[in-house]
Amino acid sequence: MRFQISQQQKEVIDLFKKYKLATNLFEQDVLVVANKIESTDNLLEVQLDKHRLTITYSKEVLFYRGLLTLFPRILQKDTATITEKTSIDEVSISLDFSRNAVMTTEGIEEYLLYLAATGINTLYLYTEDTYEVKGEPYFGYLRGRYSVEEIQKIVFLANRLGIEVVPAIQTLAHLTQFLRWPDSDKMREDHHTLLIDEERSYEAIERMINACSKMYQSKRIHLGMDEAYQAGLGRYFDLHGYTPRIELILRHLEKVITLAENAGLEPMIWSDFVYKVLDKTNTSRLYYPEAEIDLKYAEKYPKNLVYVHWDYGCEEVEQYQKVIKNHLKFCDKDKYMFATGAHIFGKIAPNHGKSINTIQAGLTACKNLGVKRSMLTTWGDDGQEIEHLHALISLYHYCEAIYSEVIAPEEIIVSMDQLMGENTYAFLYQLTYFDEVYGMLKDNPMMGNISKSILWQDPLLGIYDAHITLYQETFQHSLGSYYERFAQKITTIKIENKGILQIIKERYVCLAQILALKAELGIELQNARKSENKELLVLAQKNKINPLIDWYTKMQALHESIWHYYYKANGWEVLERRYATSISRLKTTNKKINYYLKEDKGLEELLEEKLLFCQVEHPVDFSGFNYRDTASSGYN
Repeated sequence: MRFQISQQQKEVIDLFKKYKLATNLFEQDVLVVANKIESTDNLLEVQLDKHRLTITYSKEVLFYRGLLTLFPRILQKDTATITEKTSIDEVSISLDFSRNAVMTTEGIEEYLLYLAATGINTLYLYTEDTYEVKGEPYFGYLRGRYSVEEIQKIVFLANRLGIEVVPAIQTLAHLTQFLRWPDSDKMREDHHTLLIDEERSYEAIERMINACSKMYQSKRIHLGMDEAYQAGLGRYFDLHGYTPRIELILRHLEKVITLAENAGLEPMIWSDFVYKVLDKTNTSRLYYPEAEIDLKYAEKYPKNLVYVHWDYGCEEVEQYQKVIKNHLKFCDKDKYMFATGAHIFGKIAPNHGKSINTIQAGLTACKNLGVKRSMLTTWGDDGQEIEHLHALISLYHYCEAIYSEVIAPEEIIVSMDQLMGENTYAFLYQLTYFDEVYGMLKDNPMMGNISKSILWQDPLLGIYDAHITLYQETFQHSLGSYYERFAQKITTIKIENKGILQIIKERYVCLAQILALKAELGIELQNARKSENKELLVLAQKNKINPLIDWYTKMQALHESIWHYYYKANGWEVLERRYATSISRLKTTNKKINYYLKEDKGLEELLEEKLLFCQVEHPVDFSGFNYRDTASSGYN
């Protein structure tokens, strides 16, 4: 491949080669010609004429989408030209670096190449407290926070690709890690939320905003403010008595907006809390489609900011359209943004089916109503147990839903495999079946995460054993056997990428082996203890418990190497404790069995009848329970 492009574009191409991306593509015998045109729209045309590839584009990042996403399709389909145009101007992604995993600048450099290849033009760095704030020494303390220099480097790297980097912070709730320190006592409403109307709170917020204004080049800032459900109901109530939250939130919002504008920044916030307090039906549901917006109060809410509507659960276009129209009763269309999500949060394996369905429904509604701004979120709830890499399938589908008239999964596979290596898509998508097990609804719409529940549950307490028993009875099917077959299936997938993807594959083979051995372990131990069958207990030690200790040890080592490839050291200690506890409890189980075999007493935990953790229509179709719910029934 030869190039008639700018020097900066050549330097970016060298970055793709540095990370061994699109290796086969760059071997093509073509002359690549860059043809930038003046337009405010997202326009892209890729044309192949014999050995000349002309990429015509309106925004810098679209050159890389043309080269790395559309050109492989031209080669595959043997067509001459592909043209794209979208009504959505802002095609953005938010990367969550607040749930322990703070990506290194090298990790972000590689990830930015994925974003450029798909056509992302804006990156929101979601950092609750993981950035340096002068005057607030406990802000991001021991959390791997970004220095001023690191943020500036990220911004520089993104700018070369034509990607704007916008700070996404929190200025009301979601500040648990900052508020944990005694230094924050005066500004704490509760463990999660800043105290409104407290001078110290606004002093801290002003420092946060000023820090962002100096580190970033963007004139925009996302101020957060989502899920502040306890605002006014904790210390505020003790100090000032009851104040209607519709007024309290408005007052806080106006103060924070003023601080942002004083710093020369254009503010954005999440819209959920505003939507909820303006809904006269007072329905508990988030983003209730049939909400009755209080127009009197809606007029009072600021118009000089962007309201970001986040919804990762709905799969119906009509429902999305109703909620969007309700937003337009308190904000103008050019001040509205829609945010969808990659379902990698709170899980040990991704849920691609749910991600794709919600992305397509939401973006279809956006196109129908002429929405100009969109975002893909990548949350890391409960400790970022899986890395941001697993959002890439969602990223490809998200960009296709925006740029293409018709979404063709086979074309996404061609582009992704050309960028990252043959069978990358097939391998990464296969991981969705860790939770979409036999008998589950297609695409796991209820976001079940049984794999995580089995992985971390205690072998003696068996918090989810009643669900697994019910599953067996309902489907006459063994989860252990399912995962045993699944381990073999993952093992046989041959991926071309021999770098970090190979290590990730090995980690998931370990997970499947653990689930195969552990899924029914607690049930077998309980049955053996109740029937006083010592022979079965000995077999469980030999065939399951001892091998499990080895598999957990191996999986921990692989997971640690993956973590340090992408992220700073801080935060890994949280996941390391989870592995260490699991290994220790398996050893304790062995010790307790040995005592029982010798003394004919003990293992009392196994004598208590197991109850369902929660009431469900499907035995293992539940989600949202974090590590603490899974690992122990005691204080932790």
